[in-house]
Amino acid sequence: MDNGDYKEVEQELKLEQKRGTLLSILCILTLIGAGIEIFSSLYSLGNLDVHLKSLQSTFDFLSSSGADETTLKLREAVRNEISVLSSFGKVGYIGKISANLLCLVAALFMWNLKKKGFKIYVFGQVASLAVTFILFRGVGGIFASYYLAWILIPIVLTALYATRLKKMN
Repeated sequence: MDNGDYKEVEQELKLEQKRGTLLSILCILTLIGAGIEIFSSLYSLGNLDVHLKSLQSTFDFLSSSGADETTLKLREAVRNEISVLSSFGKVGYIGKISANLLCLVAALFMWNLKKKGFKIYVFGQVASLAVTFILFRGVGGIFASYYLAWILIPIVLTALYATRLKKMN
């Protein structure tokens, strides 16, 4: 190793010490979570037609079934899902991909102790939640607890990031 390599390693160690363990963990969690969301949205976007056909088959089956209250409610829920996905599915998944890309960029900024990363992160999280709730009519039914978790996680992470702002410039 020459002298330049030592200086580079020394700078990285100083940055790591200044960043701290919590901020490092938060950035890594954000990179993992946003990455999963991006791949999930890409998969859903690529399989949207298959999903819509499956929902239509479910709706047809429920329409030919009995007319008890549970079946009628389920049929109505499936019809609403078909309507939302056929109208807004592509826009929604592209929106979620874009919002999570912002979160990835934000995590990289915060990894390098740049305060603007926090603002980008908050915007990306708000955009992601807005897409979920406005376009996909997020909360309700059997998935309510799932959406509750996806609201609480960004709130907790944002609050934890906010405690680390004083380490960023």
